[in-house]
Parts: sequence; structure tokens; C-alpha cells
Amino acid sequence: MSNRDRIVSADGRTTLIVQNDGNVVQYRDRGPVWDVRVNIGALGAPVTFDRADGLVSEDGRTYLAVQNDGNLVLYHGCDIVWNSGTSAKGSGPMPERAEGVRSADGSFELVAQDDDNVVLQGAGGPVWSTKGGDVRAAAPAPAPSSSTITRSQLGWPSQSGGTRRSPDSIVAVYVHHGESSTSDVSTWKGYRAYHLSKGWADIGYNYGVLADGTILEGRRVDVVPAAQAPYNTKGLAICLVGSGDSGSPHVTSAALRSIAQITLSVLPHRGSPITIKGHRDVNPTRCPGDLLYSKLPDIRAMVAAGW
Repeated sequence: MSNRDRIVSADGRTTLIVQNDGNVVQYRDRGPVWDVRVNIGALGAPVTFDRADGLVSEDGRTYLAVQNDGNLVLYHGCDIVWNSGTSAKGSGPMPERAEGVRSADGSFELVAQDDDNVVLQGAGGPVWSTKGGDVRAAAPAPAPSSSTITRSQLGWPSQSGGTRRSPDSIVAVYVHHGESSTSDVSTWKGYRAYHLSKGWADIGYNYGVLADGTILEGRRVDVVPAAQAPYNTKGLAICLVGSGDSGSPHVTSAALRSIAQITLSVLPHRGSPITIKGHRDVNPTRCPGDLLYSKLPDIRAMVAAGW
């Protein structure tokens, strides 16, 4: 929901408020967790605003605007004292929502989420958040589509077992292969059955990719994988279902594109290159196979190009 001076998450625990001192502060359970840290002491006499398309402090002197160009700007009087630096990062109308503050043309919206994040959303996805940079927010998984098979469609519980984590903690992608002779849904289900037989909480990987490019959900992204210890906590585990060894028919262009797609969906650019490694880079193993490992530079190039 939104008021004139603040936005509040649906669960009521996260609030972003424009204060009379010229600061914008995010509170979580009454405690401050983020602010813009502006210094307005040297600024001239402020002007009182009466605007409806942004957030205004109670005294009307400080105004946070969600602009049509995708920038979030804090005005104090006639001065710009802070901005998110996210202009021209997306355009087009947002889906109809009511819990945030929108730009005048409806292309961007500032939303307080239940996951302790305040996010500026554009038609193409998040462009800024109080957790830093162009980070993903509440639901980092790729949207289910004709090329994505969800846990529910696999007949698995929607909530995966394992230790929970914040998706924002993920800093690297680790590529694996199942070292199997087939690349199909039943093989993916077999991986999970094997992992459960070992006493694991769920399948060890966050995602699987078939040779035809179909994406298969594994452990939820907000659950730590069990695939590349001791780098699980901050890693995303993607497994090629089948073999990545030399001569394998499973290492296809479609599979490589899907690995890049997952990477971009979970780890959008944060101002630096995304780390993509093979399992063998961190553990004594041949995984993900010589052929797939040789294709990691291609995957990195696709990610850098925004595929």
C-alpha cells in the first residue's frame, strides 16, 4: 500500500519514508536499514511540494519522484540532492499494481516488498533496489514458460528442502553435468531420487537444462544447493542433464543459451562481470565434462551480451 509520505510492504514490516530532515529511510520492524544519507544543511530555503506521483515528506519540503526515464530522484526545494542513476534502463507500461508509487506514465514503480527490499521495477524487471545496484528482488527464478518445467509440474513439493538463504547472497554460477547417457525429464527425476537416497534434503542442483534447452527447476533459488562444497552458500548450481564429455550430443547451442538465460535471470548485471565456473574449478572432479567446460567462455559471452 502507499501513503503520501511512505510506501509499506504488504506484511507491514518494511517501510520507505520521506522524512522532514530531507532523508529517505527504509525501516524494517521499526529499525532503520537503509537511507540515502543526504546532507541538506547547505541548501537554500525549500519549496513546498504538492505532488501525487511521488512520495512527499510531512512538511512538504522533500519529494521523492519516480520519473518516466527510470530514475528515482530526491528533491529538496528546487535542488536535486540524490538520484538512483538508473535512467533509460527500461520502458513500457507496468502490470497493474497498487502497492507502490509509479512514474506518471506507468513505466516504473517503486515497491516495498515483504523480503526486506525496496525495489524500483521497470517493464523489463528490477533496475534498482535498496540492497544495492541492479539486484533482483523477491522472486529470482525465471518465469515459468513453455520451455521451463516447474517443481509442481515435475510432481515435486513446491517448497524444496534445504537451508534457506537470501537470493542476493548469490555471487557465482557453477556449471555441472549429470554424467548420464540420457537427457530427459525422467533422468532429472532420477538425479533427485539418487540425492534423496543419500539423505540429502532435495536434489542438489538449483536448475537442470536438457539438451533441447528445456529448463527444469531443482532446489529453489532461495535454498542453498548441495553441489560444490564449500561454495554452496553463495553459489547457483546449474546442471546439464546428460553428459558434458567430449563427443556428447547433449552439449547443444540450446542448452548453452538456457544456462545463460538462467544466469541472467538470477544474477542480473551488478556493475561487474558475473562469475561462471565449472565444478572442476573448485573441486577435484572432471565435472562438467571436457566439452561443456570448453563452452564456458561461450556462456560468459552470451551473459555479457545480455542474452
